[in-house]
Amino acid sequence: MDRGRKQQKLDFVLNRLQLGWREGFDVSAYREVVSSFPKTWEEHVAYECGQPARKLTFEYRLDQLSKTVRLTYFLDQLLSRVVDELTPLLTEFSDDLESSIYLVLAGHYRQATALLRFACENALLDQYLKKHKKYKAWEEGTLFVPSGNRLIDGVFGKDYIINAELKDHILRLSSFVHTNTPTVINDSLALISFQKKRFDAWYEFFQCSCILITKILLAFQTIRTNGLFNKMWLEFKLATGVDRTSLEKTVWKLKSRE
Repeated sequence: MDRGRKQQKLDFVLNRLQLGWREGFDVSAYREVVSSFPKTWEEHVAYECGQPARKLTFEYRLDQLSKTVRLTYFLDQLLSRVVDELTPLLTEFSDDLESSIYLVLAGHYRQATALLRFACENALLDQYLKKHKKYKAWEEGTLFVPSGNRLIDGVFGKDYIINAELKDHILRLSSFVHTNTPTVINDSLALISFQKKRFDAWYEFFQCSCILITKILLAFQTIRTNGLFNKMWLEFKLATGVDRTSLEKTVWKLKSRE
C-alpha cells in the first residue's frame, strides 16, 4: 500500500472512531507513526500516542481495520433504511461493533471478540422480541429471554441454513474467548502485545458477524434504497466478499433434505 492511500485509510479510521476527541490528543501524532514507523519495541514504547498494540495494528493491519470501520458504517446506513424507529437493542449491537474495534486496537482480542457475540445476540434478541410480541415485557424487566442456541431457534427454525450458521459462529466466538489470554510485555497490561494471528482471527469473526447481522436484518425488513445506499452495498462486498443478491437468497434457504 502506497503512503498516500495508507494515510487516507488512517484518517478515515481515526475520524470514524473519533479517537482524538475521545482520548484528547492530536491525531497528527498517529500520522507521524505511519510516515516514520519505529523499528524496535523500545522505540514503540517511547512514543507518546496510544498503546504499542494500537500503533502496530495501524502499521500492519490498517487495510483490514479500515474495512471493519466501513462495515460498521454500512450497518448504520442499513438500519436507517430498514427500521422506522431504532430500538435499544439495535443501538446496542451497533455500539458493540464499534467498541470491539476500539478494544482490538489496544490488544484486547478476547474482550473484543466477546463483544461480537453480544452484537449478534442483540440483533437476534431484537427480532425475537418483535416476532413473539414480547418487547414490552422485556423493557419492563418481567421477561426471561433465551440466549445462545435457544435464542437462535426462537428466531429462525432449525431447518434453515442460517440457523446452523449462527450456531456455529456463536460456538467459535465462545471458544476463542475462553482459550486466548493476553500476551503482555514486562508484566504490564499497559503494554499488551500486538498479536497478528489473534487480530486476524478477530477480523474474520468481525466480518462473519456483520454478514450474519445483515442477514438477520434483511430477513424481517424491507429496505428503502437509493443510489448512495447501492454504492454502500459495493463497499460491503469489498469488505466481506459477499454480494447482496447471494446474501439475500441464503437468508431463508432450507437445509438439504438429503
